[in-house]
Amino acid sequence: MNNRDCVILTVGIGTRGEMPRDLPEVEQRRKDISYSSRTRLNTDNYHQKHLLRRAIATLYEHLPDDVKQRREIRLKF
Repeated sequence: MNNRDCVILTVGIGTRGEMPRDLPEVEQRRKDISYSSRTRLNTDNYHQKHLLRRAIATLYEHLPDDVKQRREIRLKF
């Protein structure tokens, strides 16, 4: 079993910034905030899946060899 850690770097605009001065700036700011929220959601979801995979790998490592050989238990990588 190969446990690999992963590093994800994101660059985001965030939800703070200067007050927009006109409608095109308002629209741009709306898009910035929307995309920033979406990026955060995606990274949070990926992180949860990563933690779950690591937990499963740790549990698998503690199984006896005869249990690891069962068809329904074998991991496919």
